[in-house]
This record gives sequence, structure tokens and C-alpha cells, in this order.
Amino acid sequence: MALVIETHDLGYNYGELLDRVVAEGDEVAPRGMLIREARPLVMVLTDPSRCLTSRPGFSPAIMWAEMAMVCAGTFEPWLYDRVMPAATRSLLTPFGAYGPRTWAQLDHVVDELRGDPSSRRAVVYVGRQDDLKNIHGGETDMPCTMTWQFFVRDGLLEMQVNMRSWDLVWGLGYDLPVFTAVQSMVAAALAVPMGPYSHVAGSGHVYERHWDLEVGIETRPLVYPASLTPPGRSIAEYRHDARRALVCAEVRQWVNVPPAWAEAAEAWEAKIG
Repeated sequence: MALVIETHDLGYNYGELLDRVVAEGDEVAPRGMLIREARPLVMVLTDPSRCLTSRPGFSPAIMWAEMAMVCAGTFEPWLYDRVMPAATRSLLTPFGAYGPRTWAQLDHVVDELRGDPSSRRAVVYVGRQDDLKNIHGGETDMPCTMTWQFFVRDGLLEMQVNMRSWDLVWGLGYDLPVFTAVQSMVAAALAVPMGPYSHVAGSGHVYERHWDLEVGIETRPLVYPASLTPPGRSIAEYRHDARRALVCAEVRQWVNVPPAWAEAAEAWEAKIG
């Protein structure tokens, strides 16, 4: 089953997406775990800020932690340890962390699009050619994301994410805010507004344990940290703010968090004190 969805507000359509994949998706069992999947799943968000979803167990503290680490280009296991249940935390390791894999590439993306706004070469490679070999050599699972690609079209910064595998319950609610925050950061560096966000998943799936999950409607847009800072700064400056926020969280000095990351600090403070 292939599925293409375009929405202005995923918060309203999220339940419909899950219902359709569960009702119509192909049933397979990779590594012995039963899923129903759309293959491929193509999603277009015409307003990337309308990417928040509502489901049981969703943690804003985890969302902001992942966003800060990716924007900062780091992997901070201590923060995961504080905000995430141990059973889930065991799946997240330095091997697959997106921040260290991507941070240096974003500078080149901005340089490329400044030099040639019509470029099709502004690609960040998250996946590596030896990932599959390494996981069979003893590492944990390979990253789900393969590439981020950026386009400037009609004066807007578009982003397209290519993913090999996408858990539409435990993954989607965190992935979309994190990836569109990266889009916001690149758009701010280029001093252009954000355009549509596109996501192409080889397998967009729902695990058997979630086939009967009831989700709500989310009406709030996401306010991006990068959008609260002056446009036209370098990626390094946005990265510095994210790293400062993480340092403040580590030492629990919340008054020193950069204003752009104030909402993240509130979520972390409520979780870890």
C-alpha cells in the first residue's frame, strides 16, 4: 500500500493517518515484530509549524531534548537519562545520533544555497554507507533517516526528508518537530521564510501494540527556537545558543538559558527539577 498525504495541519489529521495505515496497510513482521505499513508513505506539510500531534505518553521534554541536541550538533546521554524512561533510552546511542552526523554539513548547505539559490545539491547525509555492516557487527539499530535535502523555491526554504523506516506513533511526534526546527534554522540563516516540508518514508508503519491507540487533536503550532533569533546569523551562532541551553540544563541554571530556548527549559525543569 502506497500513501500520499498533504495537510496544512497534521494535528487535526494525525488520527486519520494512523487509522488508514492500520486499516489498509500491508501486514509484515520485520525482526518478528508485527506492523502494518504504507510503502512508501509521502507526507507534505504545507505549514511545517503545524506538525505537533497528540498521543498518550508524548513527552515535550524529550521533544525539546532531541531538538536541542540536533541543533547543537551533539549527543547528550545525561539529558536522555534524566527525561526518558530507561527502556526507551537503551535504543539511543552515540552511534546513530543525528547531531554529530549532521552539524558540519549544515554550514555547507547554507553556503551552497547562498551561492546558488536554485541548487539541488544542498543535501545532508544522515545515513552512512557502512551503517548496515556496523549494526551486524554489534552496534544498535542503524539510523532511520537517510538524507535531509533543502531547496529555495519561490523565495521559500523547503525541506525534504528521506527515511528508510518511520514509526508513526513513537517516532513521528518527535521527528517532525526536530526536522522542521532544522528547516527553520537553515531558513533563518538564509533570511528566507519557511516553505513546505516533505517527508518520504520507505516504510511508514504502526506496530501491533498501537493498532487500537486513541489519539487527540493538537491545535497549537510549534514555535521554533531559531525563529526567535535575528535572521541572517550563521548556523554556528544558532548552534551556540542550543549548546548554551544544554549546558544550562546540565547544571540546572535555568535563568541563564538563551531566550530562544525558554520553552525547552520550562519542559526540562518540570521533568528534572
